Amino acid sequence: TEGLNTYRIHPILMSDRNANDLFENLQRKKDCGEPLTKEDLVPLTLSLLMGGAMPMEDRVTQTFRYLQEEPLEKEDQRNLEALTYALATKFLDQSAMKKLEGMIKMTELGQMLYNDGLADGIAQSILSIARNLLGSVSDEFIIEKTGITPEQLQELKEEKASADKVP
Repeated sequence: TEGLNTYRIHPILMSDRNANDLFENLQRKKDCGEPLTKEDLVPLTLSLLMGGAMPMEDRVTQTFRYLQEEPLEKEDQRNLEALTYALATKFLDQSAMKKLEGMIKMTELGQMLYNDGLADGIAQSILSIARNLLGSVSDEFIIEKTGITPEQLQELKEEKASADKVP
């Protein structure tokens, strides 16, 4: 109890639920020709926390397959994929994640991760070029040609000054 508010905690143990049953029920519904709804698909993201005999890698693979096949709003699909991916990184080893890489690349989440990585790589390359130009050309030239901000240039100068001081 805190002031006027009383909080009650009701733990929900996902390990008591069976992931196999979840996937079987979804497949049965799909086989009957019923469309799967967002409410049907959300529990899939928690399947890695559930009990059951199905291997973790299969749970992630099937979750991504369902998310790709079913018509969802783009934002909902990205959010469900992101949650599934985040949990997969916690529960699967590197070799299993490598196997899933191809499937994830085909999703919108995969495209977003690729684009973010590409943008980060380009930004790091630009900063590296600017760093290499320091002392060789004017600050204005570096800013004009690389597109970095004066603040970023100042940070690069400070980094270089710190590196030069270290014996």
